[in-house]
Amino acid sequence: MEEALKGTKQILVVAAGPLYSLPLELLVTAYGEAEQKAFKRMRQRAYGANPEQALLSEYATLSYLGDQYRFSYLPSLSALASQRDYPKKPVPIQRELIAFADPVFGPEGPETPVDSAAIYSLAI
Repeated sequence: MEEALKGTKQILVVAAGPLYSLPLELLVTAYGEAEQKAFKRMRQRAYGANPEQALLSEYATLSYLGDQYRFSYLPSLSALASQRDYPKKPVPIQRELIAFADPVFGPEGPETPVDSAAIYSLAI
């Protein structure tokens, strides 16, 4: 497949069913002996030896399709044809946006209730 994609920068994906939800840019491009050793070495460091190291950091040692190609997902070929036949006109930016988040990843909920009205008033 690498030979077929040679010289390509962007990949348009039109898939159906469960394949549409598969993030193709996360497919590993090489997992030979050297990559496996680096992965295992990093995993051993991440679990137990160094509590400050982020979990799952061993995956940063791998190379992914998304490192080499830009992916665009389309619902159908007719959507691609429509986008090419009727491109959207550029829309000037009316307001700039800056956003911050403090996600809760554990089973516990937020410590303070969220004031939706205050957030909405900031957005206006």
